[in-house]
Amino acid sequence: MIAFVGILIWLPSMPVKEKMSYGKQIGILRKPQLWLNIVTVIFIFAAMFSVYSYFAEYLGQVTHMNGSWISIMLMVFGLIMILGNFLFGELLHKSMTKTVIMFPLLFAVIYLFVYYLGSYFIPMVVIVLIWGAVHSGGLIVSQAWLTTEAKEAPEFGNSLLVSFSNLGITIGTSVGGWFISHLGIHQLIWSGIMFALLAFLMIAIKIKASKSSSEQVSVR
Repeated sequence: MIAFVGILIWLPSMPVKEKMSYGKQIGILRKPQLWLNIVTVIFIFAAMFSVYSYFAEYLGQVTHMNGSWISIMLMVFGLIMILGNFLFGELLHKSMTKTVIMFPLLFAVIYLFVYYLGSYFIPMVVIVLIWGAVHSGGLIVSQAWLTTEAKEAPEFGNSLLVSFSNLGITIGTSVGGWFISHLGIHQLIWSGIMFALLAFLMIAIKIKASKSSSEQVSVR
């Protein structure tokens, strides 16, 4: 309710220059490159939440933190995400393509640190700080990447982000749960690494496809 009141009071009214038909908005779904971006978003969110969904369980069983420390880590994780938003916002402003390429690889590296140092208390506290900053980057990186192919219908593009990011969370959480039940809580990290690498693969395919399209246009 507080958020609603804040939006109602302070969000400026944006004049509608041109009313778009539903057909024109949905028409962007015919773009193959948009679907590459959508699949990337699914994999990024799956990478984020396949592990984060079991954050408290991991800290409890692997790092052996008690309930008080886990609560502190969750709070710190959330606070450091604010810093991550500013950091990745600046990086996207400098170079969207480089930031998007870097993000899943950086996430995979963070997860490797979690896997190999997760049983050590102090190192894990430090890793959580870095992890929180990187985790928040997934939100704005995904939004920036998807909207590059939805400029004709930005509002519809944002709705696609919400829908497919939730799908990614569902897939990631489900696969993470499978890893825990079949391989154990410590092996959960590999589910996140797997999705991060799949996201990187999709980004590489998209960039290559875009270059090929540009070259064909230049030849013509």
